[in-house]
Amino acid sequence: LFVTTKAIVATGSYGPKGFGVEIGVPQGAEEADGIDGLTRVVRDQIGHGADWIKIYADYRWGPRGEARPTFTNEEWAAIVRTATSSGRPVVAHASTVEGMTRAIMAGVEDIEHGDMATPEVFALMKQHNVAFCPTLSATESTTRYRGWKKGVDADPAGIVQKKAMFKAALASGVTICNGSDVGVFAHGANALELELMVDYGMSPVAALQAATSVNARIMHRETEFGRVAPGLLRANSATVGNSLILASVSTFFAMILGTIAAYSLVRFKTGGENLAVWIISQRMVPPIAVVFPIFLLYVFLGWVDTYIGIILL
Repeated sequence: LFVTTKAIVATGSYGPKGFGVEIGVPQGAEEADGIDGLTRVVRDQIGHGADWIKIYADYRWGPRGEARPTFTNEEWAAIVRTATSSGRPVVAHASTVEGMTRAIMAGVEDIEHGDMATPEVFALMKQHNVAFCPTLSATESTTRYRGWKKGVDADPAGIVQKKAMFKAALASGVTICNGSDVGVFAHGANALELELMVDYGMSPVAALQAATSVNARIMHRETEFGRVAPGLLRANSATVGNSLILASVSTFFAMILGTIAAYSLVRFKTGGENLAVWIISQRMVPPIAVVFPIFLLYVFLGWVDTYIGIILL
């Protein structure tokens, strides 16, 4: 995992709105302001394990609910200076031209979303070696939630804008990585981003590179993974070998135990109330209730991260 912990946002810019001041509404971000305040929060996040520092460069807090920049240039300078002095890169959530420009000039390494980006902004990103994460699937997903039927209805303005923005990014030659903003849509469907990158004009090879070698380079891990090369894919090769071992042994034991169980059901008298009670009793204890005891047992037996432990599960 490469963790950003909580995104850092300007006070009053982010989170649920419309509640009474006496109500403390939880939000998934951390508010901070001013050079001293931002310096403290960045250092605190680093102390709690942050690998990257994520900043909201703008948000929908304008007088008409439109996206507006959040932090000043001076605040940005403090954020990046503090993070990079500890070896942590900074990534920015940004959709407006001004928000993106401030983040680029401050020295962030990656910008997410970029809905309103122009060719000039992408040229500036390329000049300063800032990567771009377009999150196409987030826009498509939120638009569908509002009732849009892709392939049936005409593309709404937001989709048209996103497609034009992505074409401009491709034309500019800016480094494009892969990141879907999953959570806006269901986890496990992350490949949607790759599909949309191709649908919007990127070649299939470039899309795969964005999700592998480009992502590895942006995360400063290009010597560890992201390419097929000697010494780089030992974890991937081990994964293939591990999967083969686990699948083979698990199948073998499942066949043995299944055969014994099937024989007993056919050979001996079963059924009726006893069988029904046995089946129902297996459902009386929720599976989550046995997770912790099983974990303690595995720790005691030394089965954590072992073949036998995974096979038995």
